Amino acid sequence: MWALRFRSHPAILGVRELFGASLTSLTFLAECRFMEKVSLTAGAVCNGCLVYEQQGQNVVVLVDTPSWYAWLETAATFTFTCDEGIFTAHKAPAGNRRGGWYWRAYRRKRGRLSRCYLGVSSNLTLANLQEAARRLAGDAEDTPPPAPVPLASQRRTSTVLLQSSITPPRLPVQHVARPRLLALLEQGLRGPVIVVSAPAGSGKTTLLAEWAATTTRPVAWLSCEEGENDPVRFLSSLTAALARVDARLDIAAQTERPWHPPEHEQVLTRLLNDLERVLQHDTVLILDDVHALTTEASQALLLFLLNHLPSRLHLLIGTRVDPPRLSRLRARQQITELRSHELRFLPAEVEAFAHAMELPLGSEAIRLLEEAITRTGTAL
Repeated sequence: MWALRFRSHPAILGVRELFGASLTSLTFLAECRFMEKVSLTAGAVCNGCLVYEQQGQNVVVLVDTPSWYAWLETAATFTFTCDEGIFTAHKAPAGNRRGGWYWRAYRRKRGRLSRCYLGVSSNLTLANLQEAARRLAGDAEDTPPPAPVPLASQRRTSTVLLQSSITPPRLPVQHVARPRLLALLEQGLRGPVIVVSAPAGSGKTTLLAEWAATTTRPVAWLSCEEGENDPVRFLSSLTAALARVDARLDIAAQTERPWHPPEHEQVLTRLLNDLERVLQHDTVLILDDVHALTTEASQALLLFLLNHLPSRLHLLIGTRVDPPRLSRLRARQQITELRSHELRFLPAEVEAFAHAMELPLGSEAIRLLEEAITRTGTAL
């Protein structure tokens, strides 16, 4: 039989006080028969009362009391049952690692696992929990948590993407090949990450496009824009770009919309897991104009990508401003960086450009052009 631990706090009551003097321990066990195990971090709520184990004894707490909310701060999971239905609640951290913790309710019905977002602990009132049980019982809201299967099976909400943003740009007609820089990129891709960081007009995009056009490796391309600060669009664009590398990742930019911030990282995690499974050859993901990612949410996703690259995926970044927190990659010697001074044209490249443009420049004019390049810091 259950050993109830009684306290003086009015929210913690004995079984008879909670359910009436005629209620027996067996009846109480029957009411809470769905609960397989309770502990300090796991409990069961039945008819508005929480039961959890502490120091070998079962403690009963009324929902909506200070003791209830205090327990939620240390708890990880609990089961809930009422007239409206039953579910199991789990707590998880925010996906960006900067927020708090969030609760979700899950219920399996006819072989299908449905879920409902509950929010932070302060939102877990008895009325809200009953409403969540009602919604899950009717299976009327929220889709089940995605199983660890390729994202190709998740075609729910369509996000329209501009195909040019996931296609390498055309090279200029008067393009001057730069084998010196292409060799530096090839050498850097022996590691997981390359960052090409330089001011506007330095030739970053042209260099990345030239490398993408000449390499024999599979390449995925994404030109970042201001819209990618929306985590949903960023994830959709990223997945659509990678889908061009392997059809098994193909969702044609149709990504299930993650409604709450903690789910953004989960979507990216599933994508990275799929890449780890399907990529058979070294593949390069080129993210150009990464300086357009300015919000905390988009930068958090970029940082997660940088720190959890699949073994066969290399990341090549073009940006005017360094992405935040590269020190970890630098300390591990997992990053190669190309700056303005590497991108500047050498004398032979200036001459080649003048020839491509059909400019009759003499040696003195070329010398002055080289000085202007050095002074302004641009590529040409």
